[in-house]
Amino acid sequence: MRFLRSAFVYISKHKLYGKREIDRMRYVTSIERIAKQEGIEEGKQRGKVEIARESVVEVLAVRFGEIPSNVLENINRINDISVLKSLLRDATAISSMEAFVELVNETNL
Repeated sequence: MRFLRSAFVYISKHKLYGKREIDRMRYVTSIERIAKQEGIEEGKQRGKVEIARESVVEVLAVRFGEIPSNVLENINRINDISVLKSLLRDATAISSMEAFVELVNETNL
């Protein structure tokens, strides 16, 4: 029994694994690879959302100057890229900041 314990300690310290452990590691590695890819895709999506938010804010700032803090808060809560794209189009054509605020309020954010 003492020998088995010593062998286990030696294997653990020197990272020696049997075929079963190696096979299991390959499986974990595959799962990790899938999780990593999903994380990359999620990061890309978050980046797109952030760029869309920044674009809406930039257009509003150029057109109307200072943006009310409640409008910034509402824009920063939006995670749907299609909603942000729609707001960006609206921001380029809308007549006033007040009209944009009404539009944002109508979208029930």
